[in-house]
Amino acid sequence: VNLHPEDLEAAIEMEPGVAACAVVPMETAAGPEPCAVLACRGDGDRAAAAIERANARLAEFQKLRRWVLWPEPDLPRTSTGKVKRKEVEAWLATIQAAATTPSNGKAHAAGAFGPSADWLLALIAQIAGETPAGVGDELRLSEDLHLDSLGRVQLAAAIEERLGTAAGNGLLERVETLGELRRLVAGETGGEQAEWSPILSAEKRGKDGAPNAGGEQATKNPQDWVGFKDGAGSAPARYVYPHWPWLKPCQWLRAAFVEAVLRPLVGLLANPRIAVPEKLAADAPMLIVANHVSAFDGPLVQYALPGPIRRKMAVAMAAEMLHDYRHFRNPEHGAGQGRFDLFGPLKYLLITALFNVFPLPRKRDFQRSFAHAGEAMDHGFNVLVFPEGTRSAAGELAPFRGGIGMLAKQSGALVLPVALRGLGELKASRRWFRAGVIEVRVGEPIHFSPAETEAGITSRLHDEVENLLNG
Repeated sequence: VNLHPEDLEAAIEMEPGVAACAVVPMETAAGPEPCAVLACRGDGDRAAAAIERANARLAEFQKLRRWVLWPEPDLPRTSTGKVKRKEVEAWLATIQAAATTPSNGKAHAAGAFGPSADWLLALIAQIAGETPAGVGDELRLSEDLHLDSLGRVQLAAAIEERLGTAAGNGLLERVETLGELRRLVAGETGGEQAEWSPILSAEKRGKDGAPNAGGEQATKNPQDWVGFKDGAGSAPARYVYPHWPWLKPCQWLRAAFVEAVLRPLVGLLANPRIAVPEKLAADAPMLIVANHVSAFDGPLVQYALPGPIRRKMAVAMAAEMLHDYRHFRNPEHGAGQGRFDLFGPLKYLLITALFNVFPLPRKRDFQRSFAHAGEAMDHGFNVLVFPEGTRSAAGELAPFRGGIGMLAKQSGALVLPVALRGLGELKASRRWFRAGVIEVRVGEPIHFSPAETEAGITSRLHDEVENLLNG
């Protein structure tokens, strides 16, 4: 079927707010496809609406599935007023090539592209760890570009580093398409102007923008540390971030439980082998990262660590699971199990009190969780996080989610890698009692320089845990 660009352009240019349109070919995995390049007047939201209304008038084989916003008020034209179609086509090929170039640590760095390149798409490709299949503004961040929730946190940090500003609370989480992200970055939020707030307050940054090393590792204000503020300065309230486990009586109770109950019980039931570096000091709170295989990973990590570290720990736990417990629901219900759990709130209180857990959501509102981690470090707690985001059924190490790189960089804390070996085999054999095959390996604390990127930190931590597993 022959497609005539002039017919498609005429249908789109009839829409209000569209200054000009050029339909040019774009190379895809399925071959060349038409892509509309639009120059719009005013709010960029009009582009999506214009494409939708134009498609309603076009035949099925003419409907446009790909479109991109031109970065200037009008398309380039000749002296006689005709659109320079070749120039538009070359620009589209340039941003597509920039977005699909394999990441090598430099090609996708912020600022590595000229004004005609798609730096936003390049950032997303770097964070997601894969090259996108297209460059259209209709691409969805989750489904098409494979950007998960913690990846959005890392994207927010990268945009803040490039532009010096960060989006207000919840705005980036609600963005669904690449076009919406462009408008958010440009300050166009559907009539609502974003309130911009620094990820780290100015007094906590050094001259190079990194956290100061003056004793504190995070700010006392969690909203300043990493949480984004909305107009009222409030944070999402769906999940509860408790501070009462930090009270002295709770700390004494928890320390007694760890030493008198948890460690003897783990030693009796699991008999794990321990490999810990000599002189592992606890001079300052650390961020502890480990692979995640079972519900017993936290106690195993605590069992292996020196007393001063294991007695002062806060553990990130699946927010959805804690939320279910609080509301009388069984988070792991399956066949033959009811959803209602009469003892859910009691389980929540015991877990929170004895293990000092706090919620880490998988889908949204995760900034508040990172802020809570910063508060915990301010209070002297070592924070345990499982960066894979889910348990591994076979014990194999999964990719780390990008948010761990941001958490490590923004906290400025030492990061302690830990690897749990042998749990996958035990899950398959179902023989736990004193099997003697579980091993907990603790690495050396790592200090990351302010110049390292979140993606680089994430990759390094994954490699460190993998080396401990395979060493």
